[in-house]
Amino acid sequence: MALSPFKPFADIIGQEKAIQFLKTVIRSGKMPHAYLFTGIPGVGKSTAALALVQTVNCEQPVNQQGCGFCRTCLQVKHGNFPDLLIVEPDGQNIKIEQIRELNRRLNYKLVSGNYRVSIVQQAETLTQEAANAFLKTLEEPPPGNILILNVIEPRDLLPTIVSRCQKIAFRPIGPAVISEYLIREHQVSPEDAALLAKIAEGSL
Repeated sequence: MALSPFKPFADIIGQEKAIQFLKTVIRSGKMPHAYLFTGIPGVGKSTAALALVQTVNCEQPVNQQGCGFCRTCLQVKHGNFPDLLIVEPDGQNIKIEQIRELNRRLNYKLVSGNYRVSIVQQAETLTQEAANAFLKTLEEPPPGNILILNVIEPRDLLPTIVSRCQKIAFRPIGPAVISEYLIREHQVSPEDAALLAKIAEGSL
């Protein structure tokens, strides 16, 4: 599952509570070293993760959001920010070799950002061995690293992994919000937008 196209926090729809929480944490200056983003596919977990990458590394953030114009913001937007690591399933699972490689790279010096952010997609697919290896990483990650685990249902992860992450729930998006988005952004007719929004079952 590839990451969604980049959008800043302001363009993520239907997740005001989750985004506001992230902005509050950023404003506090006390970033947790690990987040657990939960929710069904298509509700903005990966998009919010990228927006977080941009914001915490932006050279001149505005209102807890990336400026959109500095070198870092443009690198994140175009998918070539050097301090972003993505871990995705290799086949059906995320394997221990992938976690070992991640652990090795977490010890590198930052290339250009304030934080290195690692996004683990479909974290529920971690094998038992990979999950155990990742747990050791969560216990004491090297400074300057933020880990984001994207998962549908946290009960599919080891409880010890869940307990070491700041959990943020991404709720299904309301049909009215989806319908409005389709009309505004994709010029779908109101009738078709209402039908599609109903079929979508909360997933954009």
